[in-house]
Amino acid sequence: MAVVPRKTKDGTVYRVAILFKGKQYWEAGGSDRREADRLDARRKREVANGQYIPPQARSGGTKISSYAERFFDARTNRNAESERTQVERHALSLDWFGSLRIEDARPPHFLRLVKELRAKTREVDGGRLLSEKSIANVLGTLRTMFGEAHFNEVIVGNPCVLPRKTLKRRSKARAPYSGREVLALLSDKVDVTRRVFVWLAFYTGMREGEICGRRWRDWNRDSRPLGALLCSSQYDDRPLKGDEEGGDARPRVIPVHPELAKVLNEWRTTGFEIVHGRRPDDDDFIVPIRSGAGTNLTRSSAYKLWRKACDEAGVINHSLHSTRHTFTTFARRGTPRTDAVEAITHNKRGEMVDYYNHWLWTPLCEAMEALSYAADSDERHPLAPPSGGGPGGGVKTKPQAPASPEPATKMPVLAVVDGSEEAGREFKKLPEPLPGSRNYLKSLWRRRELNRGCRWPSAVVLGSFWVRRPTHYPQNSRRFRYADAHLEALQD
Repeated sequence: MAVVPRKTKDGTVYRVAILFKGKQYWEAGGSDRREADRLDARRKREVANGQYIPPQARSGGTKISSYAERFFDARTNRNAESERTQVERHALSLDWFGSLRIEDARPPHFLRLVKELRAKTREVDGGRLLSEKSIANVLGTLRTMFGEAHFNEVIVGNPCVLPRKTLKRRSKARAPYSGREVLALLSDKVDVTRRVFVWLAFYTGMREGEICGRRWRDWNRDSRPLGALLCSSQYDDRPLKGDEEGGDARPRVIPVHPELAKVLNEWRTTGFEIVHGRRPDDDDFIVPIRSGAGTNLTRSSAYKLWRKACDEAGVINHSLHSTRHTFTTFARRGTPRTDAVEAITHNKRGEMVDYYNHWLWTPLCEAMEALSYAADSDERHPLAPPSGGGPGGGVKTKPQAPASPEPATKMPVLAVVDGSEEAGREFKKLPEPLPGSRNYLKSLWRRRELNRGCRWPSAVVLGSFWVRRPTHYPQNSRRFRYADAHLEALQD
């Protein structure tokens, strides 16, 4: 028994010769000489103990699909279900790959897999089904799976290797919003139930899930020179990106810009109660879902909220994640301290320099105070097309509608007070769910405007907020008295 090298155009590969019962068998040992030596030693022990089974006598071996099932059942990482769905739907669904024995897998098999994944098309429009990044994610999960099989000595090496530059992992570059677009999104054009979310996105640089997971208890208004917003979780108290579940958390403290502090204070003292009918508690989310103040926004509902805000402001949607690019761009324009901007937008990486580096609070506040979105409100990027899109533009130029006696976006309000009606006030319509969602038709019965038993025919306008009063509430209810008092104040 010996290890025999063999020269190929791609390098040197090794085969192991095993002598068993007077007959010689050959097994592939891969391209690593150490792995081939380990396989040779293992086969010698099996022959000496009488446990060796020739390759022809083995009962089919372990299929990739069978090993993948056990592999994913033991996964405990955050994206385990998503990884399993991707691999099963796109890689294991190919019969030739799923039925292949795991010890027979070779690098050319994975190159063929990449080519077939690129050739997959959508049935609707015939376009490409998987992007380059999605294919790279599938191959990355398979590489991890075969690496575990190698560690468990199921195979002699990890065959999931590809030639350089086979996969293009880089995603599309995200363009930041211009100053004009930011000012339009921060203005009164956007409904108040979405405006606070937009202000948090542009004035903190937080990720989507981090904005959805912020509660009122995270806002410390007593710190100086600026207030502080603790970012320690995302969505419904899930760990931050980069923090493992059950491991050490690496939260960050974000200075609250003075303009953002004014918006948050107005939302906490007045707006939250008007929209949700009660004053917020410390455990309430700053921007909860409209159906319940105790429920956080999900990734889907936050995306719909953002798209609706862009439609109201007349801004072309780049992406919600582009708000982080925008914050970093304008923050670096206001201060040369790029390390301070990084400390605001990213949690610690866990490196040794982070262990010794303890940021003082004042430099972070100075970097935040230098932020101004009015810096390029009149700027015109040289590469921007005349229509307003591109790096320097993006505000939609809507065609002028013909004059009509009653604007489409405004509606007269009849304020019902003790049975009498007063007309003459106008305000923006209630925000509707973004059309086109998957379960839109199925969830129509849940909508307050279409569900029998709850009607909102009257309204109260207070400052920059508004509230509608249901007529079916009893006369002595707290919410009825609250709306009634503000109607009387407005009449005076």
